[in-house]
Amino acid sequence: NKTKKIEICNTLQPRTWGYNKAWDGKHRHADAVMKMVHDAWAVKANLLLNTGPLPDGSIPAEDVETLREVGRRLRA
Repeated sequence: NKTKKIEICNTLQPRTWGYNKAWDGKHRHADAVMKMVHDAWAVKANLLLNTGPLPDGSIPAEDVETLREVGRRLRA
């Protein structure tokens, strides 16, 4: 079906959809996320980007930093 939308799903924490302490310090950085964004744009897809919240429900600081940087780049 040519009218069906494409969605690419990925995470900021490699290899997991939820928080995993073993991956602290190894989350994807802005350059990697921007590549995902450009790859999605190239095929006219929506990018669904997951972050696994910490046990208290907050977002890991390294993900917040990455998302803010990606936002800055997209607005530039």
